[in-house]
Amino acid sequence: MIDPFKKTAVIHGVSEEEVISEINKAIACAYENPTKSAKCVPCKGKIPTAEEVFNYIFDVCLGIQDIV
Repeated sequence: MIDPFKKTAVIHGVSEEEVISEINKAIACAYENPTKSAKCVPCKGKIPTAEEVFNYIFDVCLGIQDIV
């Protein structure tokens, strides 16, 4: 499977860590006032990580998990 964070980093000429960090910042902003759908993303902490959001989206696309 292609690592989406690594691929994005290569395309934009930045590190994989920077890509993940920026995505995590965007998630943190979204969770300041989360929608019902956002609250459905399974996570271990208070808000999901970039990896948890990606895995949720991937599962939804495969039909493994429903969007609420």
